[in-house]
Amino acid sequence: MLKQLKRLLALLLGLSAHMFKQIKTLLALLLGFSVQGCEQEAPVTQVQESGSEVSEVFAGLRSLILDLEPDSIQFEGGPSDVTAALMEMRYSGTVVTLASLFDGTASLYFSNGGGNIGAGTRQPVAEASKSFVKGSAKHLPDFQLVDEYPLPDEGKVHFYLVTPSGVYFAKGDEAELGKQRSDLSPLFHLGQKVISEIRQSQGQ
Repeated sequence: MLKQLKRLLALLLGLSAHMFKQIKTLLALLLGFSVQGCEQEAPVTQVQESGSEVSEVFAGLRSLILDLEPDSIQFEGGPSDVTAALMEMRYSGTVVTLASLFDGTASLYFSNGGGNIGAGTRQPVAEASKSFVKGSAKHLPDFQLVDEYPLPDEGKVHFYLVTPSGVYFAKGDEAELGKQRSDLSPLFHLGQKVISEIRQSQGQ
């Protein structure tokens, strides 16, 4: 827990001025989310998006990653290098967002207010997370630059790649991705590997 608080403090100190509006969200995260695997529901503020309700905490954390500035996390890559990779799916109305950063940081956010953060402190999770981000860079030519970030429908998978030059988006059918019938299937399975490692770490 202490490591997570130190990491969070470092993040807060490194944020650029326009991102300090996210401090309330980060405080809500500490109060309502699990650290190292104990999932917990956070209070839900009903926000309508894609026909479903999402928690304010989920929306805030998701925006924090999508609006991430390289300078805020001491990222020294080039304009086309991937800072963070997100993979999102919807199950029974709940969106699951996997967020991985270049340094191995990995988190799962649930649109109903639950989640798991800090799993990247476990080596297997961090290695899988780094592989997901590194592997995503190979698919960047298949992505398009966007400034809106819709949530996926049932059966669909959304990918967002955060780079110094902007956010790139691609999507696919989950069944096709899982059966290796899509160009994005390798990326999908790299993301699934991160999720699997996070789940395993919860039992440790």
